[in-house]
Amino acid sequence: MFTTMSGQWKSSRRDTWKQRRSLIPHYMFNTPEGIVKNPEFLKDVSSAFKEEDRLVVGCKSGVRSLSAAADLLKIGFKDVRNLGGGYLAWVDNGFGTKMEETAMVDQEKLKGEL
Repeated sequence: MFTTMSGQWKSSRRDTWKQRRSLIPHYMFNTPEGIVKNPEFLKDVSSAFKEEDRLVVGCKSGVRSLSAAADLLKIGFKDVRNLGGGYLAWVDNGFGTKMEETAMVDQEKLKGEL
């Protein structure tokens, strides 16, 4: 999973998740030899994003995304965040898993923080 807070990847209502997902660089691949690091990951991210963009990196449990975030910081990205605990923690904390649910949860949490 890979997203940015910059305007570059703001989704429009015409986009589908499947279309956007095809643009997401994968950090690791499953191969017959086992799990291997994508040798093109840093190049792909560098060509899609600016070093100043805020990037949020996530995976199922937060382990692979932590390594990906560290690699991105090493090559000069300045604002990289790891989704701690990954998708599993996201769901365990009651955050939405559909676009509509996520928007509602975010609005409710913002009301409580104001």
